[in-house]
Amino acid sequence: MLRLLHLADLHLGWFPSFLPDAQARGWQQERDRRLEDAVAWALDPAHGVDLVVIAGDLFESHAPDEALVARVVSALRRLQEAGTGVVTVPGNHDEITYPNSVYRAWADRWPGLLVQNANPEALGPVAARGKAVYVYSCAYTGGVTRAWPPVDAFPPRAADSGYHIGVFHGTLMQDDAGANPLAHDRSLPLAACALGQAGYDYVALGHIHRHEEQRAGSTLAVYCGAPDGKGFDDPGVGFYTMVEVERGRAAVERVGVLTRRIQTVDV
Repeated sequence: MLRLLHLADLHLGWFPSFLPDAQARGWQQERDRRLEDAVAWALDPAHGVDLVVIAGDLFESHAPDEALVARVVSALRRLQEAGTGVVTVPGNHDEITYPNSVYRAWADRWPGLLVQNANPEALGPVAARGKAVYVYSCAYTGGVTRAWPPVDAFPPRAADSGYHIGVFHGTLMQDDAGANPLAHDRSLPLAACALGQAGYDYVALGHIHRHEEQRAGSTLAVYCGAPDGKGFDDPGVGFYTMVEVERGRAAVERVGVLTRRIQTVDV
């Protein structure tokens, strides 16, 4: 069994400009510790995490503050040095398209597997505490990624053994869903039927900030949601998504974490 910590949409570096400056900076600093806190949680032997997957929008922008990037890289390196697998996929906020993208500037120093290919490919295997994990993913690249109509070319399982995980920052398009206002190039629309036919054990998704568990064929495809909120219309989910993966099966557990609560009250 593979134990996977599925993260996405941390949006590190986001600044709540609607607050007074001192309060805004305090909240920003709290949120910017989220990745380091998640790494500390994953490294606790009691949690048995084999692999950490970041499914896009780790940063709020494609060119975040260098000091913040250095902290993130240091934290991910701790995972790698402990034998925990690390997979990072760029999103649409921290898009790899730009020449000055953080993922281009830090590519040769980024711990673990950094996805850089513009269209879905089989990558790995990634070593995750001695377990072989095959990753199927892409990094949306403007003008290169074939993103519309929805992506429907996913590589099949690369081997009979090991674990097979799809990781995408995109919009899962169910065949019967009709028009989706979120579906456009930079949202990386993904055809659920075709994704299901690829036969992965689990699909880790980012982009939608709510926690959603869907199906791509018989494969469980999950939006873990953003742990921390950004406002009243985006309050965050307040938990991490832990996944236990076996061949052809995955089970999800929600692990509550300390976050700043955002609440709307009708008076």
